[in-house]
Amino acid sequence: MNFKDFIGKNKERLLEEWFLWLVDHYPEPSKKFISQKDKPFTNPVGYNLFQNLKKLLFTISSGEIESQEFNSSLEEILKIRAVQDLSYWRSANIFRFLWDNFNVNLPEDKNIESYKADVEYYLRISEKAFETFISIREKIAQIQREEIRNLYGKFFDRLNEKYNLMDKIVGENFANKIKD
Repeated sequence: MNFKDFIGKNKERLLEEWFLWLVDHYPEPSKKFISQKDKPFTNPVGYNLFQNLKKLLFTISSGEIESQEFNSSLEEILKIRAVQDLSYWRSANIFRFLWDNFNVNLPEDKNIESYKADVEYYLRISEKAFETFISIREKIAQIQREEIRNLYGKFFDRLNEKYNLMDKIVGENFANKIKD
């Protein structure tokens, strides 16, 4: 049995266990709240996490990891994890649970070529998760830079107008240098 078939055959069990495995990465007070996956209005985080995991399992088992459904579900999960106080490894390595489960259930007579194909497939979905996570973190950093610029930029402009701070720091007429 290959990785995709294993996922397809064990979807229901894996979905529940994978959800709990991901929730377990959160701090203790958040775990109880997030684990309530059936309440879209009172717990949108847990509900959306569960729904998107379900979509990921379907697309992984059907080999549709290049589909829009896979990409959007992955992005929705990683957006939530990117703003949490989790390590990069815990945030982006969401497929590790599935891979470990697959390896625990490997038959002893597994064909090496088939296993190599499974490893390559797992690495592709893991790479997609990491790239998506990094892209999200870059967007967050850009938003934070803009907020700082908006918050403090005007303040520094006013200070510079009043005290000519940039001229003192640079050592010459900074405003004239910018105009040139």
